[in-house]
Amino acid sequence: MLTKYGQLEVPRANVLEGGQSYRMSPYVQELLAYTGESLVFEQAGQLLAKLLHIPVNGKQAERVCHHYGELLEEQSPQDKLQKDNRLHYAMVDGSMILTREESWKELKVGRIFSAKAILEENEQCHFISSSSAYTAHLGSKQAFFDKLSGTTDALTNLVWIADGVRWIWN
Repeated sequence: MLTKYGQLEVPRANVLEGGQSYRMSPYVQELLAYTGESLVFEQAGQLLAKLLHIPVNGKQAERVCHHYGELLEEQSPQDKLQKDNRLHYAMVDGSMILTREESWKELKVGRIFSAKAILEENEQCHFISSSSAYTAHLGSKQAFFDKLSGTTDALTNLVWIADGVRWIWN
């Protein structure tokens, strides 16, 4: 197992194994998740190698980040939601991107913000100072809306803003 102290022999049943097959301690996994959240996965691995002399690569960072990201997605935010009667806006759109695996795919993006976040720069120009949530998904529209609904379900006064594409309005 790779640790901050170098390579260690750890039996499979040991608490350091953490039940994952990453062959790295929970501490190194935490560092990868932290750096991988902010940087490109390859850069996260390079940063740990440079600063801490922990030789990890971008693919390892990607696997760790995706694993813990999926665990977070499984946690239901519905249990913690309280109804919010303030005016909010939801902006939804899609954009085609070229992927390595499947050629062109549609990336779906949603942004939620409070009406109070709309600030006036001048009479003709307004801007959004902050958003309460961003959701992006490369995959099915149903999976995208399932992700987005975790943010919108508690909002009782919600205005949807979108173009005329049918999948959004359906």
